[in-house]
Amino acid sequence: MNQSGFETTELPEFVDLAVIGCGLGLLQSEISFVQEKQARFWDATRWNMTPRPFLDDSALAYAMAWKAWTAGEKDPGWIGSFRGELVRPSRKSLKYLNKTSDCFIQPASGKPSADHSQNDWLQIANGKSASSQIIAMRNLIIEEQLASGQERMLTDNLRSSNQDVVLHALAAVESANASGDEVVEELRILTEDRHAETRAKAMITLARCSELDERSVETAASMINDGARYVVFAGLVGLAASKSIPDSALGIVERGYVRALQTCDYEFVGLFTAAFMRWMDDPEVQIRRLLEHEEPGYLTIALDSLNEMREQADGAKSGS
Repeated sequence: MNQSGFETTELPEFVDLAVIGCGLGLLQSEISFVQEKQARFWDATRWNMTPRPFLDDSALAYAMAWKAWTAGEKDPGWIGSFRGELVRPSRKSLKYLNKTSDCFIQPASGKPSADHSQNDWLQIANGKSASSQIIAMRNLIIEEQLASGQERMLTDNLRSSNQDVVLHALAAVESANASGDEVVEELRILTEDRHAETRAKAMITLARCSELDERSVETAASMINDGARYVVFAGLVGLAASKSIPDSALGIVERGYVRALQTCDYEFVGLFTAAFMRWMDDPEVQIRRLLEHEEPGYLTIALDSLNEMREQADGAKSGS
C-alpha cells in the first residue's frame, strides 16, 4: 500500500481493512494484532481526529459481511470457518445488508461518490439508510445559526432509534456549535439516555454549545459517580463549562476530586481543578479545607495542579 501512495496507510484500522478487502479475510479471522487488557473508549464520530485502533471483533465481523455482500455472496460457507466469536455477528451483519442494502457503498457502483451538493446531502441525511445518513451528516456544512431544513434534520436524527445516527447527529451539532431551541431540548434529553456513550457525547455537545441549564448541571454532577471513565469525563466537561454549581452537586464533585487524587489520576485532577477555578474566587482555600484530613501527598498534588492551571491561565491572558 505504501508503494501505491495511499495516505494514512499506517493507521491500524486500514491494515485490517486492507487484508479483508484483498480477499484474505479468512486468514484475518484467525489473527488478533492487539489484545487490550482493558477496553478503552473510542469515539467513532471523531475519526478524523482520532482514527480507530485495530478493529475489534464487532467491526471485523461487519467488514467480513460487507466484503461478502459486495461480492454478491448471500450465505458464503467460508464464514463458518471463522473463529467462533466472529461467526454469528458476521452472519447477522450479512443478513442485515442483504435485507436492507443499508450501505453507502453499493455493489453496483463499487465506490462511493462525494459529488453531491449541500442540498443533496441534506436530502440524504433525511433518508432511511442509516449509513447514508451518517455519511451525509459528515459532509454537510452545518451553519451555527441553523437553517430551518438543517434544524429539522438534526432534530429528527437526534430522535432516531439508531444509536449510531444519534451519535453522528450529536457530532454534527458539536462541530458547528449549532443552536436552535428544538436541538438544544433534544441535547438535554439525551444527557439522560440509557446508552452511556450517548449520554456522554450529549453532555459534551451541550457544554461546548454553552447551553447548560440547571438540570443539565445536576445531571453532569451525577455522571461523576458513573462506572464508565468517559462518562465521568463528560460530566467534568459539563461542570467545568458551568459558571457555578448548586451546593447539592458540590459534595459529589468534592468526593470525585478526592478519588482522583487517591488514584493519582492526573487528567481528572486537572479537570476538577479547572472547574474549581471557574466556580471559586480562591479555590486554594477550598482545596486545603477539603484535604486537611487526607494524606499530605494529596495536597501537594492538588496544589501543583492548581499552580499549573494558574500559570496556563496567566499565559493565555498575556498571549491575548
